[in-house]
Amino acid sequence: MLRENDATMTNKYQHILIIDEENEGLVAILKEETVGKVTMARQGSVWSGLQYLEKLHSKTDFPDLVILSWDSSSKDAERFLKIYQATFYLRHPKTQIILVSQESQLLQLKRTLGYQFIKTILPNPLPTHLLQQALLVA
Repeated sequence: MLRENDATMTNKYQHILIIDEENEGLVAILKEETVGKVTMARQGSVWSGLQYLEKLHSKTDFPDLVILSWDSSSKDAERFLKIYQATFYLRHPKTQIILVSQESQLLQLKRTLGYQFIKTILPNPLPTHLLQQALLVA
């Protein structure tokens, strides 16, 4: 739970999209910690996330934060980031993405990714306190 003086986070994100089949518990954690909408893309994970964003692309309810699971054995997350940059980033430049990845992959990801919309990269499994810190950092 957040302390009272951490309440600034409650207004920071109005809509969070989670694209991660393994961390379904994030929805409950984020609903407790934020005021706003938390959506989980389940089926097909990355591709259902893109379909969801496409539906909201021209609406005012576009997520202001996306939490994306990065699996090194699949190129889907990398393709998602390329498609996101080409399709959504110019229209929604304030939306940020948090990548969740296995710790052994973090250093390599930090070196190779140069996307401006990536807020941070967190380890998988995702400790709640690290997620809270990432949400509080501007």
